Amino acid sequence: MSAFEKQSTSFMHFGIYNNLLTKYTVLRKSLKIQESMVLDLKIFIYRNADEIKKLQKINADSDKEMLQMLQQVKNLSDSNTALQQ
Repeated sequence: MSAFEKQSTSFMHFGIYNNLLTKYTVLRKSLKIQESMVLDLKIFIYRNADEIKKLQKINADSDKEMLQMLQQVKNLSDSNTALQQ
């Protein structure tokens, strides 16, 4: 192998290494951004966990009240039908 061929091969390896290093750097930055976004999302979820539980309890209580009211309407309707007969 001539000196020119050795130098050419060396430059080719340097180019491949440089290309891989650039891609690695870009992927690393992208991963850091995505990790930061996931962390922000977790913080947002946990920060609002208490409010979510309160709203779920309010929703469950409202469902119970609605069920009781519908039962009262049904009972009144049944008693009204019985009085009319």
